[in-house]
Amino acid sequence: MTKTTLDRHVLLTSEQKVEAADLRAMGFTRSQAWRRVLTPEQRQVFYEQIRAAERLRYRENPYREIIKRARNLRNSACRRGAKYNAWEFTITEHDLDWPTHCPVLPWIELHYPGHYRHDPAGASLDRIDHEKGYVPGNVRVISLRANLLRKDITYEELRALADFFFTRSDPTALPYHTRSFSDHVVDAK
Repeated sequence: MTKTTLDRHVLLTSEQKVEAADLRAMGFTRSQAWRRVLTPEQRQVFYEQIRAAERLRYRENPYREIIKRARNLRNSACRRGAKYNAWEFTITEHDLDWPTHCPVLPWIELHYPGHYRHDPAGASLDRIDHEKGYVPGNVRVISLRANLLRKDITYEELRALADFFFTRSDPTALPYHTRSFSDHVVDAK
């Protein structure tokens, strides 16, 4: 297998093809029929080919694949509930800025795509206004870590979290929200 082409060879024997055709006639989809007739070794080769094709697509244009994955996630959410049907999804890879570092947590260099599943430095699409869909002007690229932190935290929860960790690091200090602005400036120095 080379970097630019995939080794595509026929996995099914003629008997397996006949059996798969029979399953298709009974109402199974092509992939369901294939899964039933493939041997474990053939199934492993088949899934390796799928993963290799996905890696190749990501190498060729990672931005398009990130948009495509987000669109697929949105579509599966639409199938689960009517709430998501109102979301538009009209962005393309050209509608977004693709920064090298996360704008929220600037010490994180973004990976396009993430190096592994749920990579905190992996690029993630963030909707600015959650009432709107994935439309130009309402989506930005940030790290998955920043997006998960932002997901559902309220201002009060964020303030309580900051207070907790501030007082834990300096037990003699006042809670963060009771201090004056000049105290914050002194701490920054």
